[in-house]
Amino acid sequence: MPPGRNAPCPCGSGRKYKSCCLQRDLEREAERILEDQGDGTPGSESLYADPETKARLEASARRDRTWEVAAIPLPSTIESDPDCRPVVVMVATRDAVLAMDLLPTLSGETQAVASALHDILKEAMRLSGGSPRLLHVAHLEVAMMLAPLLTDLGVEVEALGGFDRIHDPARSLVEDLSGVDLWPPMSKPETWSAWQLPEADVSALFRAAADFFRAAPWTVLGDSNPLAFVPRDGAPWAGAVMGKGGEVFGLALYEYPQDLVRLYQDDTDGQDVGGYGASGPLGDLEGRVITLIFEKAHDLPRPMRREVARKGWEVASPSGYPTLVVLNTPGGGVRRADVRILTEALGLVPGYLAAVERADHAGAALPEWTSPETGTVVYPLGPSGAARPSLILQPGYAQGPAARPGAFLATQEGAEDPDAAFEEAYRAAIDLVNGFGNALHQEGMGEPTIMTHVRNVAAFVQFLVGMEGVPLTGLHERDLRSFLLDWHPRTFEGGRTRARRMPVSLERFLEFLEWAVGLECPWAADVLEDRDHIRFRLETAPRGSLMDPEVVDWRYPIQEEIERRLLRPHLELVLELGTDLESDRGSNLIRELTRSWLLWRDELIESGIRADDELWDPLVERQRDWMEEKGML
Repeated sequence: MPPGRNAPCPCGSGRKYKSCCLQRDLEREAERILEDQGDGTPGSESLYADPETKARLEASARRDRTWEVAAIPLPSTIESDPDCRPVVVMVATRDAVLAMDLLPTLSGETQAVASALHDILKEAMRLSGGSPRLLHVAHLEVAMMLAPLLTDLGVEVEALGGFDRIHDPARSLVEDLSGVDLWPPMSKPETWSAWQLPEADVSALFRAAADFFRAAPWTVLGDSNPLAFVPRDGAPWAGAVMGKGGEVFGLALYEYPQDLVRLYQDDTDGQDVGGYGASGPLGDLEGRVITLIFEKAHDLPRPMRREVARKGWEVASPSGYPTLVVLNTPGGGVRRADVRILTEALGLVPGYLAAVERADHAGAALPEWTSPETGTVVYPLGPSGAARPSLILQPGYAQGPAARPGAFLATQEGAEDPDAAFEEAYRAAIDLVNGFGNALHQEGMGEPTIMTHVRNVAAFVQFLVGMEGVPLTGLHERDLRSFLLDWHPRTFEGGRTRARRMPVSLERFLEFLEWAVGLECPWAADVLEDRDHIRFRLETAPRGSLMDPEVVDWRYPIQEEIERRLLRPHLELVLELGTDLESDRGSNLIRELTRSWLLWRDELIESGIRADDELWDPLVERQRDWMEEKGML
């Protein structure tokens, strides 16, 4: 057994083990475990050179066609390169590790993690001669990024929400390296550069952390005062301010509020609840935990201390150097999107406390507060873990005599003109667009303004029919939100001035549809009235493919809002549709499921079930029934 971290170092230096030889020993142990081929740790190509081991691994690959692939952060560093953040990628069956590799560093962006898992999976398939039918990964966002890469191989990808086959070998590896049973493994590298984040994002985080430290919110908030952070266009997070106990100071953010609530319920020692630990409820985490901890300058790793000085990042005090610890993230990394959420939360906490003080709530329950700068709502997290009151939803399909709720366009497989339905729907929609233009002309509107509105509406029709496969009569709230806040800002043509007129154009067009053909959209006003937010989305939209990290980060809040409003099917179940989603049949199934989900949603709402947290389970049940009818489950 290695000595304790705070025990005297066995080298005789008189210093604590953690301040002397611990780091060297961790590095040597990592190299030993990953290079030792005679100690039962398979994974390298040289291992397959042994005939008996090779035969055993090949048999395991054939016997178990469900494989698991994961990226596991290691509690060690490379002394010669402090900017590294070692990660082990491995592939395992039920009874064997088929391949394993040590990456010196790995970005926390989903695309980078998916790419690393794809590479080690291909290596496992090459070495073992086998291939999986089903591939388990821990995180849904990684599964969605990895699945298209494996379509040609006929491999189905499923998000497990944790580890199964890889759990035991990975946990044993982490324990061997750290000397303690630490699970889930955490990441805390020796430099900020190891996170591979843009320097501007790190600088902004340091400024927010300095303001947070100077505000000393731990003098007011403690274990009994967790907070909910609900962005205007995103999913809620929960936060715990640390420092009331006078030991660890900082802020821990939990992707899923129920994780924080569960941690409070299981905590019995009265200590501050943070974002890291060795056992207990942390092993049951469902979401990611991003924790910023303040440390004293002399406790920082020397490379980090030099890095902060060299970059000139703002620090409030010699005791207020921010460091980052993450748990349960893909590959142990941190995304730019998460760093921005943390940066915002660090600024929201002092703002919230200032608002509480102005409202004179001393001794009373802390109130709800909305940030005037970002629109994020902050308020105490209740004992149930709900991050805010239930969202009360309204039906989203168009209404009136012309409405066809649930309608979608299908490609006719085998037909001479498989896209005839799309062409017919597009022509019908364009006829209405032209009628809209004529109506504006009759109102006496100028020709340039008419052309702006007509071109804008034509772009919306092209999105609805061509991209979503929906006739105008099947319009739903989902379509308007997706177009206005996601698709249009990323793809608009014709100049920014015309693009800024899009909400006005759509507002006029929907009014025209109501009196011209009886197609009513009572929900549209709520979407269109927030012009500031629509313009913000337009002004900040990046160009590029959907896989680009900047595009992924920018789309994240809208995708989360669409999911919270239950405007898309259960994504994990969607991945079970099969590997032919790009085929005509697969595209038709996706369209049918998407529009059916919206129809079920509206039917349940009209039956009296209107709260988002009450709608989810019956919707998923209907989706399962639908998939069983289609022979997919």
